[in-house]
Amino acid sequence: MSKEFKENNKKILGSKVKVKSTNDNRKTVRVPKKIYNELTSHTVHSTKAQLISEVLTSFTNEYEQNKELLKDFGELDTIPIKISNDDFKILKIIKFETDDTYTNIIASAISYYLD
Repeated sequence: MSKEFKENNKKILGSKVKVKSTNDNRKTVRVPKKIYNELTSHTVHSTKAQLISEVLTSFTNEYEQNKELLKDFGELDTIPIKISNDDFKILKIIKFETDDTYTNIIASAISYYLD
């Protein structure tokens, strides 16, 4: 095959790929699996998002008073979850202040909430 044909072939194959658009504007963050399962063990799927919002809000209020609430959890088995844009903004603010990972921030929030 000639180089020109290969380039045209790539162009043809590339143009056939369609990207499906979704209206889901939520963000994905990684959460320690064990802690998240402990938190959500008695909730249904629709209330998990509200529960995460409540956890982050209460943690943020307490974190402003006591910066030592943020813990380092090291390497944990994590799973991805979707959170709202507002909840993600909370995580971004704390991350900006502490330069910690989203996983450690959300794990600290959940452990604070469970205590």
